[in-house]
This record gives sequence, C-alpha cells and structure tokens, in this order.
Amino acid sequence: SKSKSKSNTKLLNRDIKDTEVNIYNIASHKGLKGEIDTRLLTKNGRIQIAKDIKKSGMITSAIQQIVNTDRTELKDFFSEVDKLHKTDEAVTAKIANNPALAKALTDPNLTPTQKQQLATELVSSVMVELGYTQAVDVTLVADSQDNRKGHYGEDNNIYLNDTNLNNTKDLATTLGHETSHAIDNQDPSINTNPQNNTSKADNEIYAQNYGDDFSDYVEFASENYGDGSLADTNNNNLGNTPAERQRNQKLINNNNQDYARIDKSKGEDSVVKIATTGIKITNKIRKIKGKLTKEKLKKIFKDEGIDIADDLTTLVDGKIGVDDALAILDLVVGTNLNSKKVKVIKSKNNHKYKPAPEKPEDIRGIPNLKEVRKKTSVQGGGKKRARYEDKKGNIYEWDYRHGTLEKYNKRGKHLGEYNPKTGKQLKPANKTRRVEP
Repeated sequence: SKSKSKSNTKLLNRDIKDTEVNIYNIASHKGLKGEIDTRLLTKNGRIQIAKDIKKSGMITSAIQQIVNTDRTELKDFFSEVDKLHKTDEAVTAKIANNPALAKALTDPNLTPTQKQQLATELVSSVMVELGYTQAVDVTLVADSQDNRKGHYGEDNNIYLNDTNLNNTKDLATTLGHETSHAIDNQDPSINTNPQNNTSKADNEIYAQNYGDDFSDYVEFASENYGDGSLADTNNNNLGNTPAERQRNQKLINNNNQDYARIDKSKGEDSVVKIATTGIKITNKIRKIKGKLTKEKLKKIFKDEGIDIADDLTTLVDGKIGVDDALAILDLVVGTNLNSKKVKVIKSKNNHKYKPAPEKPEDIRGIPNLKEVRKKTSVQGGGKKRARYEDKKGNIYEWDYRHGTLEKYNKRGKHLGEYNPKTGKQLKPANKTRRVEP
C-alpha cells in the first residue's frame, strides 16, 4: 500500500547503488596523518567535488518528496532523481553557454523586459530537457496589492510578481515553483496527471521543494560556470533612459491588465506568507479522523510555531470539522486553502511580547553577534523582527512572543530555535521555514 511504501524508505538503500556518487577520490600521501581528496588541490577539482555533493543531494531531495508528499511513492524514486538531474543539466548548460544570461543573473538592476527574458530562457530549457513541448510564457507583473510571489495561470502562463521578489535567488525559487505546476499541467497522460488525483496542498509542498532545488541549481551554475553570485537585491529598475523607462512601464501596465483578468482560483500560487507552514497544518488536519477538539487543533498550530490561543479566543462550539479547521487556518495564516468562512472572535491585541535586547552584547548565550538590517515582518504585521548575524554569516531573528532566537543559515534556511541566555538549542530546524537572506 501507499502508506507502507512511504514507511519503508530505508529499502531505498539497496536500490540506489546505481545512483550513488563517488564523492571522494582518496589518495594517501607519505608524511601526512590521514588522507585527502586530491581534487582539492585544483579549482576544477573543487568544482567537481561540489558537483558530486550536489548530485548526491538529488537523492536526498527525491526521498524527501516521497516521504513528505502523497503524490510520489517508492516506485517513483528513480524518475524523481532523473527529473532533478535533467533540471540541473538544463540550467547549467543554459548558463554556461549564454554569457548574456550569466551576466544578467548577477545584475540587481535588470529591467522588466530583461527579467522576463531571463526567466523564459530558464523555464524553456528545463521544459525541453524534460520532454515537454508546449510553450510556457513568463509574464512579469508589479502588483503591490497581491501577496503572491508567483502564479501559474489557467492560460498556461507563469506570472512573477516583481513587487514581492527580493533578489535573484527569490526569483529563481518562485520560477521553479511555478515551473513545477507547468510541468504537472503538461503531463502526457491526463488520467495520471498528479494535478487530477492529489490535493492542492500536496502539490504545493511538491512545487515548493522543486522550486528550492531549481534555485539551488541556478545558484551553483552561476557561481561555478557563470559570472558569480546571484544578485542579492532587486532594485525594480525600469531603465536608464526616459524612453526605456516608458517602454518598460507600458509593458508592466499591459501585463498587470492581463494578470487582473486571470481567474486566480483556477491556477496555482507561490505566496509571500508562510504557505508551506499552512500546507503542513492542512495535511495534519486532514489526517485526523472524525472531529477535532479545540485542544488538538491548537496543538497542530503550535507545533508549526503558531499560537492560535492568542489569536482566536473563540473558535466554534463543540467539536470542529475539517472545513471549520481549514477556514480558521485561512484566517490565521492567510493561505487561501479553503474558502469557507467561519465566525470567530479575535483577541484585543493583548499579546505579551518580549522585547529584543537593547544591544547584541546582551545576548550572552551567543556571543559576537552584530545587529543588521531588519527584513522579516512580525506575524500580524506592524513591525519587523530584530536581526543579528554571527561571524559565519548565520542569521538570528528575535521571536517577540517567546523571547528566543530563530537561527537561519546565510541562505535563509531555518536551523532551529535557541535560548539567548544559554545558547542551547530549544527546537530543531523546520525545513519549511525560510527568511530572506
């Protein structure tokens, strides 16, 4: 059965011998206390080591898709690895053989026209490599009233909302996410198209994972075969001359009009809010048989870092059905995964927030932190979280509700929750949690 296949992922160990990568080329050297990989001695060798590690990461990513989503099973392992391998090969070849594209990836001042071209070239290369022939257009919009970063429309086009894209890595992640939906839509067998027989939430988790891998491959190719690191800002540049600015503004205006006409309910989104958290909560809600108690629902939210006891004082009377629970999720997280409205009473802003330390030196448990520019909004809006960095570039953000520090690596991936007084880790990493680097 499906559940049995998912619980036996350890069986993969005897099935993946053909996909294992020989990461280390060990050679003994007289006079040294140990062995080294001789490829470390040259730049090309170091790139090869990094490539091998990346290829091994594809195995991990494929297993994660099998474990974390219902749309993939153990039998899909090799096809999932092959999909990631072809995606990587397509992205790498496109960047390595296109100097203009390689340069554009490092430029924070790209115009809307240039961003559309860049995104279209990347998507087209991947779709062709994976065997899909139907063209997918990428349209750049700028809608400050829309919290989406991207949308795969009913018209088979990808829409990127430039207003919500913070940098080129963010653009690549969103592009990869929407590309996953485009691939699903072009499944050659309509009866087995995953879009038809798995939940919207499941497809969002899958697309988010694929988007993360997609952007990692773009970043690796840019750094090793292109012009360097991806641009870490997005300056929303319209052009350098009045004529160019006028052309690009007209392009955005026309694109915005097209985007406004699209029925968003028939497409797929990549939203700014914590979509993956909402999706995880949705999956947990759906897996509980029968009605939920208030206590059980609160625990589901709390396990994902959301304390609904503070946000909602009255939920519904008695037992809570799945639809009611999903509607509450809509109101708290804003995921739009369920359209049903449930009457709730919000508390009167009585959160007991714990202020951040006045200076980094007051964080005794994690010394040598420096305060940096705030980027992440506090849940509920109104202010941004105090942010710090250590010497390695790891990011720490203050949790005003719990008086703790959330740690992220320099790429914005969550590493865990820490006690600022002792430095002790309180909670493990949440793989779905990310912040802008």
